[in-house]
Amino acid sequence: MAMQNYEAINAEHGVYSVLGLMTVSLPRQHRWFVADYDNENAKGAIFRAFEAEHEDAPEVASILIADATNDPTEPDVSTLVQDDIPALDDFLRGDAQTQLPADGRTMVDWGSSDLVQSEISKALYTYFVVWDHGIERQNIVVRVKVKDRKMVAVGQYDTAKKEALALAIYEVMNNLSVFAPKVH
Repeated sequence: MAMQNYEAINAEHGVYSVLGLMTVSLPRQHRWFVADYDNENAKGAIFRAFEAEHEDAPEVASILIADATNDPTEPDVSTLVQDDIPALDDFLRGDAQTQLPADGRTMVDWGSSDLVQSEISKALYTYFVVWDHGIERQNIVVRVKVKDRKMVAVGQYDTAKKEALALAIYEVMNNLSVFAPKVH
């Protein structure tokens, strides 16, 4: 049996570990399906929320958590300072605008990128809206460094359902947990 990129810590309560590096607690008001996410530059897990009981219905939200260390374009958040953010934000916008059409999506609005720093870590938050196959979706991207790995979490939701989804997805993105390195 192949290893999965995720592990249920408490599936009943929607708590999962991704690659042993981050945990996510999913909102319980929707049915979530989880799958491995693997491409040449990143691997992790994707969690998709549906209002209906089956995966054929359009997803209303998703959360992707991936180790993007192998992506040479992914910034190392641990080395960033506030003065880096305007140029990095321009780069990220251009990169997104280049990548979106390959998936049949287009940029609707670019928000901004904000570096948030605490005493022990840094996180880069980026906000933007895309048109995704007939659905407008708000995207929230959180980049952090965990155990020398460049981790990226992408939360998105259908803006037509923002009353039901926005707060829940923002809560998930703001409460992602990282596993601290073991001290010997």
